Amino acid sequence: MNTKVDISDLIGKPYRENGRGPEFYDCAGLFYEIAGRLDRYIRQYDTPKTDDEQNELFVTVKDLHFVRIKEPEAWCAVIFRIWDDKGREKWHIGHVLPGCGRFIHITDKTSVCTTSLKHKLWSLFFEGFYRYG
Repeated sequence: MNTKVDISDLIGKPYRENGRGPEFYDCAGLFYEIAGRLDRYIRQYDTPKTDDEQNELFVTVKDLHFVRIKEPEAWCAVIFRIWDDKGREKWHIGHVLPGCGRFIHITDKTSVCTTSLKHKLWSLFFEGFYRYG
């Protein structure tokens, strides 16, 4: 596995739903991009058309590709479960950065950025850390 990964070119890239790069990303697209740079293969699935399809797909991918771990490791997945204003469940994914204090991700309200794993908002939605299986 390639553990020396340059992500500096990704910081600040804008969000676009179903963005798969290189100019725009959503959280899944950014995750796929970094996984590729780490020489990890994760099958890319068709974009879900509904929230229910998205949630089902996310759980399936998580269960197929990852093993849950207790503590963060460099470049492991960090997963969040978020509920929107209408009570619908949403999933969010990022990669833990070396040093294990921050993760890289993107949301529809931010560009690609890094955030502390101890950030008060994100800690409310934390679901788990996952190592590639």
